[in-house]
Amino acid sequence: MAGRACLFLGLKYGTGDLIAQHLALSQHSDGGFDRRRAAMFAAFGGYYGLVFYGVVRALNAMPIPNPWTKAVVSSLIDGFVHVPALFLPQFYVFKEVVTGPKREFEEHSRVGLNQWVRNWQPDMIASAGVFVPLGIINFRFITVRWRVPFLATTSVLYPVILSYTRGASEYSEQPIEEASGAIDCAVPSLPVAPDPKPT
Repeated sequence: MAGRACLFLGLKYGTGDLIAQHLALSQHSDGGFDRRRAAMFAAFGGYYGLVFYGVVRALNAMPIPNPWTKAVVSSLIDGFVHVPALFLPQFYVFKEVVTGPKREFEEHSRVGLNQWVRNWQPDMIASAGVFVPLGIINFRFITVRWRVPFLATTSVLYPVILSYTRGASEYSEQPIEEASGAIDCAVPSLPVAPDPKPT
C-alpha cells in the first residue's frame, strides 16, 4: 500500500504542475515548459507518498469511536496540522535543493524554511480549503484501503495551487514577492506575507 501511495502522489503532483504550467504558458508566450520543475514536483510527490501513508495510518488508528467525529477530527488535523507543519517545510526545502543555485545543504534548508515561515498563513488557508472538506468524505465514507488513492486523486487542485503560487523557478533566486508575481494568470494566486520589519 505504501508503494501505491507513492505512485498516486507522484502522479498527482506531477499532473498538478503540468496543469499549472500549461495555464501559465497560455497567458505568457515568452516562456517555455520547465521539465526540471515538473520532475521536481513528481519526485517530491513520489517521496511524500511514504510519509502520507504513515500519516493516514496514524489518523485511522485514533481511538475515536464515533465515525463522524473521527472523520472531522482527522480532516482538521490533515488540513491544519499535517500539511502546514509537515508537508510544506519538506516541500520548500526539497524545491530549494532541486531548483536553487548550488550551495551547501544547510543554506538550502535555511532558505527553504524561511520561505515556509514567511508563507505559512496563506499556505495553511489553501491546505485547509482543499483537504478539510475532502478529508471528511475520505475518512467517513472511503474504506481504509482506498483512502490514500482517493485523496491523492480528488485533491489534485492542491498541487495546481501549490505549483502556481510556489513553483516558479525564479522563486529561489528572487525576493518572494517578485517570484510569486512572476506568473500572472487567470487563476488567483495566494497572497504572500510581507517581510518582517527590522527591529
